[in-house]
Amino acid sequence: IPDGSVNKARHLLRAALEALLRPHDVVFATWQFDGHPDHDVVGRVTNEVCARADISHYQLPVWMWHWATPGDHRVPWDRLSAVALSVPVVEMKRRALSAHASQLSDDPSTGKEAIIPSTMRDRLNRRWEAVIQ
Repeated sequence: IPDGSVNKARHLLRAALEALLRPHDVVFATWQFDGHPDHDVVGRVTNEVCARADISHYQLPVWMWHWATPGDHRVPWDRLSAVALSVPVVEMKRRALSAHASQLSDDPSTGKEAIIPSTMRDRLNRRWEAVIQ
């Protein structure tokens, strides 16, 4: 599904999840209130599919770290926890992040900085993940 088009293709996402997921799976998806349109739709659709199938589901804040402040009432701080990641999982995350090549480097033709700055890449590559249950 192309960047920026997840809402239009939510039926495709729903169908793909329903075809892939099995009863004992554990699913991690972006938080449905992350503040990025694609992330929000992925979070909502995944939450709906997992709830209907009684599948464990964790939501991951990505952009929330950029707009929220400590105690922000929009964030369910009481449901936020850390999950340790294995080395293979961290490597899978690195490969997934590298798939967003156009967002990882500065654009010299426009002078615009990378959409995903190095500080965010460092956070995305750590050995633990913050999740909302």
